Amino acid sequence: MKKTFLYIIWALALVVMASGCEGTPADDNGGSTGGETPSEYWWHFSVKNADAAQALGVFVRDFDGGITNGEFHLDATTGASFEIKTDFPLTTGGKIYAYAPYNADSKDHKAIKMSIPEEQTAGEAVMPRASVPLVLADPKPDSTITIQMLDLASTISLKVYSTKDTGEKITSVSFTSETPLAGAFSFNIKGIDANQESTLAIGGYEAKTVKVSTDISVGTDADAAQAIPVVVAPGSYTGIITVVTDKDQYGIVVEDPIVLARAAVVPLIVRIAPRISQDEGGSTEDFTGGELVTE
Repeated sequence: MKKTFLYIIWALALVVMASGCEGTPADDNGGSTGGETPSEYWWHFSVKNADAAQALGVFVRDFDGGITNGEFHLDATTGASFEIKTDFPLTTGGKIYAYAPYNADSKDHKAIKMSIPEEQTAGEAVMPRASVPLVLADPKPDSTITIQMLDLASTISLKVYSTKDTGEKITSVSFTSETPLAGAFSFNIKGIDANQESTLAIGGYEAKTVKVSTDISVGTDADAAQAIPVVVAPGSYTGIITVVTDKDQYGIVVEDPIVLARAAVVPLIVRIAPRISQDEGGSTEDFTGGELVTE
């Protein structure tokens, strides 16, 4: 009888110990339903100068934990917000670095792998961006943390129109420069100082031609022409603009340098000269041309 009683006491002790080891579940907001330290946290971010089509790469450096090159997508509704779930609290002094578009091969926020694509498509997001490094000050899960993204490249806003209404469709435009203006490069987000433009400079790219595919019509005049964005590295460029249509190809020599500061959008207008046929009393050229228009 005494032995049976001891077995009962031992079994009850195991039940009590087991129930004491159960964790306290977290609610949907990362809080604890039992008043204990939550096991997960949700952090809300607002992003300025972002493109919803580009996934963000995010690095979190905090005292209690971190994230290395996490991939996050902007909310489809707002286009300017996202959330991060962590199993550690963010603390004062923690740092957050973000860039776009996300690259799975970027393992170090001091050497982000980025590029200005040599082959672009009008309307698609290709601008490389990086955030101003964010130092956290008393972060709370229920508050919103703002991230400021900065453009690292520049944009030529190219308009093409014709001296004749030929009904041509543009299939691509290219800019070939005498110096590199696109390609792959590495970038140090940690080194950014928003007050020092030199810390936002990029280099190491090697491509001298950027081609943008499109399917818009040649404009009947400069006002009617649709702009084609051509993303290139900041710099000063001369070279050749090539416009390819469904009927012909046009080459325009750029003799005076096109100067592009970081994040600048520089408008450029091209007037193409259609091929002159024998029926019109002129000679037929193998490669027709055009000119830059200053308005």
